[in-house]
Amino acid sequence: SQNARNLQESVMSMRAQPVKLVFARLPRLVREVAAETGKRVRLVMIGEDTEIDKTVIEHLHDPLTHMIRNAIDHGIETPEERMAMGKPPEGVIRVSASHIGGKIVIQLADDGRGIDIAVSRIRRKLAVAGIVSVRIGTLYGRGYVLQVDAAGAPRPGAGFDFGENEPNLTRLNAD
Repeated sequence: SQNARNLQESVMSMRAQPVKLVFARLPRLVREVAAETGKRVRLVMIGEDTEIDKTVIEHLHDPLTHMIRNAIDHGIETPEERMAMGKPPEGVIRVSASHIGGKIVIQLADDGRGIDIAVSRIRRKLAVAGIVSVRIGTLYGRGYVLQVDAAGAPRPGAGFDFGENEPNLTRLNAD
């Protein structure tokens, strides 16, 4: 009935919070990781007023942090590499939130080298760890940690399983 629908919408609007509560932490993260890696990165945020249930808001911080760190660590090139490829010295990361087809969509994209260039590097790192056979689809499975120390040995990290136990995240895509 209309009354039930109105009541449901009222309850949902009381639980809804703008995604800017999560996005507000991202500029500092980008500055810190860029400084650690010697890269120049500009963050563009779109849809900060998009409202999301507060339970989902609480679960977005860790996955977004992990993906932004990966984008800077593995995607965005150094200023020198970027200029050698004809790109501006500053990389760009875009984070957006929107409502599409009754769902909330959070997207993260960067203008870096992408996974294609990194595949051989990833395979070398996995070989050092004793993992010799890798299909690109398995890179997003549990247990693959691609950080290495100065000697090239694998070191502990978050891996790709950060979203596995998040009941409010239905799909994570890496494009």
